[in-house]
Amino acid sequence: MSYSDRLRKGQFISPSGIEIDFYFDDLQRSKERKAAIVELINSNESIAQDSGLFSDTYEFSIYFTGQDYDLSADLFYQMLSEKYSQENSGILKHPRWGNIPVMPIAFNQSESFVSNVQRAIFEITFRKVWPSQYPILAENQASEITAVIDDNQITDDHKPDFVNQMTIDRETGPDIGNKISGMFTTAKNAVLSIFDGFSDDAAEKIKDLSTLENSMSEYVDDIARNIFNALGAIQRVMRLPADIQSNLKQKIEGYVDMIAGIITLMPEESDNDKTLKTVSLCFAVMAMSESNLTIDMETRTDSLYVIDKTQEQLQIVSELGIDHDYISAAYSTVSQVVNLLLLQMFDLRIEKRKVLTIDSNPIALFYKETGGLNLLEEFMQTNHLVGDEFLNIQAGTEVVFYG
Repeated sequence: MSYSDRLRKGQFISPSGIEIDFYFDDLQRSKERKAAIVELINSNESIAQDSGLFSDTYEFSIYFTGQDYDLSADLFYQMLSEKYSQENSGILKHPRWGNIPVMPIAFNQSESFVSNVQRAIFEITFRKVWPSQYPILAENQASEITAVIDDNQITDDHKPDFVNQMTIDRETGPDIGNKISGMFTTAKNAVLSIFDGFSDDAAEKIKDLSTLENSMSEYVDDIARNIFNALGAIQRVMRLPADIQSNLKQKIEGYVDMIAGIITLMPEESDNDKTLKTVSLCFAVMAMSESNLTIDMETRTDSLYVIDKTQEQLQIVSELGIDHDYISAAYSTVSQVVNLLLLQMFDLRIEKRKVLTIDSNPIALFYKETGGLNLLEEFMQTNHLVGDEFLNIQAGTEVVFYG
């Protein structure tokens, strides 16, 4: 028996039980490892950290063809638009890799009529899901995440030993003070960018920021005595956006800029710099993860954007050669937040794209695709429908729905 005998046709079963066959040309799957090589401070050794694997992703370019291709394509489009959950997923009968419980993350439909070849093409990403073995309470998991961050924040009761190993004297003190001052300013500016446009909600946080800034100048003047106070103040600044419901990209980009800015401040590889990077960057990733819990996400695409950006920052930080315990805490925090966001993703709307084959009235089109008009204004804004397109969208235009 050869591989062609083992290869089977592609099929998909939706949560409602509808089954459909599809054609395909190529197959693809991917998996990402939660891992990093951690370089230990004051040591020639490194530690390989393996925190497991993220779930499989299956990307397809599939198509329907024939005289009734349009009926099959419309049915498949509706199947992908059904409500999915961990306990009621779709089943992908994969041509190569068995029957897989999945959820469609995003999909795009287009149709081709070149040389009378009538064909509907779907670009789609499935993500594997596992049925929950027991109910997971988001409130409990969020509190566990916060507890991990609390345990790693510098306070009077928690002063990491590796910070005590820093060499702070007349020669190194001014350099350390300048870098800590720069770290504080970088964190402060990033937080203010997150608060921009949400000053009423963040009024008390901005007051806290001003108080911390006043204290920082005193700490830097005598950094040898106040190293823990200074680093603790920076960490508190990083956590200020945690419970502020600001714009999604604004919050994510604020933390990305914060981490990039702090890295730029310390291009050297001295032991002191490694310690400062450990305390600031690992904690910035933890604070970013905590802040993700209050981001108002509307679509599964939003959730994946947040997950990808957070994992990207963790990877960047993990490659800088910093303290094992701190990077482990960052991995733990990000992993828990990602799991929680994936769980909540089932309740979010899915992004659907479609290339129109005929000129269409946007109101009639939206009603046909969604069964209502409640979110018509959002549809118009998302697709930038103005002028003549407010009355008629030309064939060949790609439109986006959220359902």
